[in-house]
Amino acid sequence: MWILRYVVEKILSHAFDADGICKYEVKWLGYEKVEDRTWEPESNLTGASDLLEEYFRKIGGRPKLPQKKERKRKQSTGTPNEPKSTGRGRKKIRNDDEDSGTPASTAGKKAKKTKEWEPPAGSWEEHVMSIDTVEEIPDHKTGDRVLYGYVVWNNGRKSQHPLRVINHKCPQKMLRYYEQHL
Repeated sequence: MWILRYVVEKILSHAFDADGICKYEVKWLGYEKVEDRTWEPESNLTGASDLLEEYFRKIGGRPKLPQKKERKRKQSTGTPNEPKSTGRGRKKIRNDDEDSGTPASTAGKKAKKTKEWEPPAGSWEEHVMSIDTVEEIPDHKTGDRVLYGYVVWNNGRKSQHPLRVINHKCPQKMLRYYEQHL
């Protein structure tokens, strides 16, 4: 009788699922295809504790579930920097994400939830300031890794889109990105 034994070769990244459970992207020994990688909870990696500890050292410690920021009310300073509204209704939501240094993926998630802003239809060439970063992100539905680009818009917003969309909507900006990163 043969017993299949899978051996962890490397831990590549981590992510928290909707339940707040940290899962690790595992590259298995002898399995070279990207689609052979899996996302495993720490409880499934007991035989790879040395690789897990090495991964923790590499990222600067054990991953922690990101906490939602609590917003504190600003106290009035008496300076008329911001115009005061006398009308009733909703206040305009300020996007503090760009100043706080949070990743564009977090800002993108907030934008998706509120549906405040959507990219323009047609060409983006005149609306995009630059392409900030390109990275490979696993598609949780198919398991494939998809290339995404982080777009910096002229209005200061940042968003994340599949590279195939960016290549189609603003090819000259992508060309400039590639030239800068040769």
